[in-house]
Amino acid sequence: MRDYPIIVSDVDIYRLRGLLGAGSEELHGELEQAIVMPVGEIPRGVITMGAKVQARDLRTGRVEGFELVFPREADPASHRVSVLAPLGTALLGNSEGETVEWRTPGGARSLRIERVMQAPRSTRSGSDESPRNSRRQQPSCA
Repeated sequence: MRDYPIIVSDVDIYRLRGLLGAGSEELHGELEQAIVMPVGEIPRGVITMGAKVQARDLRTGRVEGFELVFPREADPASHRVSVLAPLGTALLGNSEGETVEWRTPGGARSLRIERVMQAPRSTRSGSDESPRNSRRQQPSCA
């Protein structure tokens, strides 16, 4: 577990807590200390659910791409990493420029997060907030 809290959206926290159970002790610890923010206030560059990430392996120098997803959407061949996987838990809530570390059977690995492309907010939140707001601002035709 990190020495500092991660940032998680108010939308993601509920789905993530629903995943907690056997084998998710690391994620549980991270969520207990997380800073929970409204989805629209999450700073750019923070890794949230559905974010696409480019990160540099500090041992090899190679840049790798990942998408952080819920377990049912995971597909290692497509670089879709489950939040319950050690790498997924390590990525969640971190930001561009930060280094994440996690353990693998072959030893510890470290990646520096170089770029984060967050999922569209309306997709993450499941709302149609923008169209609703624009309808409210339009004058009535009646």
